[in-house]
Amino acid sequence: MEPGVSVTPLAQKRTCALTRCSDKHSLMGAGRRHARPLALRAEPTCRALVPTQRAEPSCRALVPTQRVEPSFQFFAPTHRPDPDIVTVSPMHLPEPTASGEWSPALLGLERLSMRWVVLVQLVVTILMVGMIWTVHVVHYELFPLVGPQFWDAYEHAHVDRIGKVLFGPWLIEGLCVLVLLLAHPKRMRVLSLVSAFLMLFILIDTAAFSAPTHGILLDHWDQQTYDKLMVVNLIRAWLWTAKGVVAVWMMVEVLRVRTPVSAGRP
Repeated sequence: MEPGVSVTPLAQKRTCALTRCSDKHSLMGAGRRHARPLALRAEPTCRALVPTQRAEPSCRALVPTQRVEPSFQFFAPTHRPDPDIVTVSPMHLPEPTASGEWSPALLGLERLSMRWVVLVQLVVTILMVGMIWTVHVVHYELFPLVGPQFWDAYEHAHVDRIGKVLFGPWLIEGLCVLVLLLAHPKRMRVLSLVSAFLMLFILIDTAAFSAPTHGILLDHWDQQTYDKLMVVNLIRAWLWTAKGVVAVWMMVEVLRVRTPVSAGRP
């Protein structure tokens, strides 16, 4: 400001404002010069926001590779014969007869015809079934009507006579069962085993229960012993009935199945 010039307050304010503005611009310019190195910092570009193309996994990576199976030849133990172990040759089944009916081929067994053996067994078994039921329903049911005066004589005569009647058919039936156990056809052998077990149960019932009760009744009449005899003989009668059913079944099986010899004939 030149000396001697009067300055009004408004002009003074404008001068101060211009001075402040010039100072501010000078300071800002100086700040830019000092801050210029900071402006060199790399700003993030828009490329960083664009997702890059993701590499798709190759399908080859999903294909399972062929697995190499381990070889077991390294783990297989070597066979070493043990001197303590005795090797046994396989068992050979006995050879059947030429007719194919019996096995093993015993001496004289070929002369027997299976059909005749089964037929004889059927006849004697049905005979035994009829007699055992006759004894149970007729003879044993009439025991209480004999009376104590004639009981001893009657019981002795009954045991003696019924034993003679039953001995022959029972013996023949037992021999037929033993022979049929040598039957070669599988079904016949199974039926023969069933018949043999039934015969075994009949013998056990007779020897263990029926004979002792008759021994007591030979001495004197006893009602409890008589009741026990009825139960024991009823079981024996049903066992004989089952044996008769098996004998009929065996006869049907023999008539149905043709033997190898008869099948080969014209």
